[in-house]
Amino acid sequence: MKHRNPLFPYVYRLGMPMFDRLFYRRYRRSAMSHATGRLLLVGIGPGTDLLFVPGAVTSVAAVEPEPAMRRMARALARRHGISVDVVDGAGESIPFPDNSFDSVHVGLVLCSVDDVAATLGEIRRVLEPDGRLVVLEHVRGE
Repeated sequence: MKHRNPLFPYVYRLGMPMFDRLFYRRYRRSAMSHATGRLLLVGIGPGTDLLFVPGAVTSVAAVEPEPAMRRMARALARRHGISVDVVDGAGESIPFPDNSFDSVHVGLVLCSVDDVAATLGEIRRVLEPDGRLVVLEHVRGE
């Protein structure tokens, strides 16, 4: 992760609800509506995207490198009765076998990975050949 500031998870958690209400919520809902089957969330953060998992999703797993964010995501999932397996991991080395997921979601996370190309390669590796890449991003590639 590019920015290892121990306060970031808490500042993000406090400020993001306002941005969600004003802007991101509708885009999160729209992006997540395309997820189906076994879903992997790359960089789950505090778990906000869990609130928009559609009924077509049969299981949810997530990778997150920041311990504080993993705790926040698990707490949100418990509060809302959502079953999710949140594991320690980064986009550049996703700790799941090849072809493990029908859908992979990246939401507002590519700005924080050290190597975007490696992350996309890992996503391709864990995504079924006919799987869906669900994207909500705010960065532009070269």
